[in-house]
Amino acid sequence: MGPAVSTTTRMPAKTPSSYRRRRSRPGAKIRHGHAPPSGTREQLLDAAEALLRERGPEALSVRSVCARAGVPRERFAEFFAGPTDCMLAVFEQVLEGIRAAMRAAYRGEPCWLDGVRSALDVLLAALDQSTPLARFLIIDSALAEPPLRARREHAIAALAEALERERLGHAPPPQGESGARALVSAVVSVLHARLGEEPAPSLAELSGPLMGMIVLPYFGVGAARQELIRPAAPGRPTPALRLTPRTLATLRAIAAHPGAGNARIASAAGIADSGQASRLLARLRGLGLIDSEKAGRGRPVGKAWRLTDSGLVLLERHETPPGTAHPSR
Repeated sequence: MGPAVSTTTRMPAKTPSSYRRRRSRPGAKIRHGHAPPSGTREQLLDAAEALLRERGPEALSVRSVCARAGVPRERFAEFFAGPTDCMLAVFEQVLEGIRAAMRAAYRGEPCWLDGVRSALDVLLAALDQSTPLARFLIIDSALAEPPLRARREHAIAALAEALERERLGHAPPPQGESGARALVSAVVSVLHARLGEEPAPSLAELSGPLMGMIVLPYFGVGAARQELIRPAAPGRPTPALRLTPRTLATLRAIAAHPGAGNARIASAAGIADSGQASRLLARLRGLGLIDSEKAGRGRPVGKAWRLTDSGLVLLERHETPPGTAHPSR
């Protein structure tokens, strides 16, 4: 037996191939100082959402989600009971992101009518970003297992409750049988029918007709007709993303360091993975919340990030406590 090796001995810069082979064998023990592969629930959810956006719920399997997330398959069971449980969690994640963006859009308008129109435009823009995801939210969830169907019904009821709650003091009670729940269900039915077409057309063009349907029982035929011909407000923010702490931290970092590049923004936002930071920045730019320009002379080559007007509005609305009048209103 050879001499004992000191625990302070450093591992060589390049791991020997024999060690790599031993480590890759099933059941092989990991030497002290080498942590097992890591994986988080957020990584798996982000991967599942990406697959849904690209290919729909048929793409969700334990293998595909773990491969996309770069997480060992055995870790999946630590967070989800199975693919259906993961699908329900993704539904919640996407729904919360859209709901937060709709709230921010509603709060950015001076009256109930404009707020409802702005929130509806955000919903339609979110659905237009990915037909597979839109079909999952509107169509597939209605035919899914009972837990997901129940969550869908709960979401419709919550949206109707919010519509009615915000209406108080701003609009008369709806006439006839068209209560808030019936109106929201009717909107979902229209979206269901449109998304069932092949190929699915753009939903943004439904903004006027859907608003006319919503307004009719509250303000009558004249107001409904005006909504049908009303042009979309220019520059209206339509973000469709999850307002996670990481996303908000990134927006705050750009607001605090306008003109900074990827590395500085990632550092200020507490994102250690440069690839993850680049993907998030690209997504925020695609949503029109941030923009960039090439760094000027004498500065390192890279991006110089700034918030757009839409990004500023979204961040300010989120930072303003509920019930507080925002300075821009």
